[in-house]
Amino acid sequence: MNRSDVKATEASSAGSFIRAKIMSENRVSLVWLGHLTAYALMVLWFHTGYDKIQDINAFEVSISRQPLPGWSVGLLTYTVPLAEFATGLLLIAPCTRRIGYWLSAVMMAGFTLYVGLGLAGALGHLPCSCSKIISHLSWGQHLVFNVVYLAVALAGLAITYPVWTAKRYKHIKQFMNRKKKR
Repeated sequence: MNRSDVKATEASSAGSFIRAKIMSENRVSLVWLGHLTAYALMVLWFHTGYDKIQDINAFEVSISRQPLPGWSVGLLTYTVPLAEFATGLLLIAPCTRRIGYWLSAVMMAGFTLYVGLGLAGALGHLPCSCSKIISHLSWGQHLVFNVVYLAVALAGLAITYPVWTAKRYKHIKQFMNRKKKR
């Protein structure tokens, strides 16, 4: 090996080290962002579910005031808080987190649509049966709150969804391997 080959090898290994370090830091950042989104959603779901179960009679009265069919009141009185608890529980473990993100996104999309229709005047008078803390928000603030949490759920889903992640890292890996071959 001549002197220029040694320098090229050293430069290549230094470049590989830097690229590996950058990829490692990005993965760590994504992992932490995934945990943060999960924890934010867990706090939301456990709080709202607990608030509804704590005063189930008031929640049932609030649900009965919604523009819903009468037969659905009893069903929703128990399924909504249970779905919120179940979603929060699914967000705890990394192996079930993706399902929790999907459920969070679907529920937040539904709640956001409901608030949006309420703001548009399509549903008439809408009592808020979310939680005692959230019920103090105006409908406009409530819509912003829901959109933010919908974005949090979608961000968590995008971070943890293995197909997108595999594709993203596959291209980076191919790029890095191509650079090494040169």
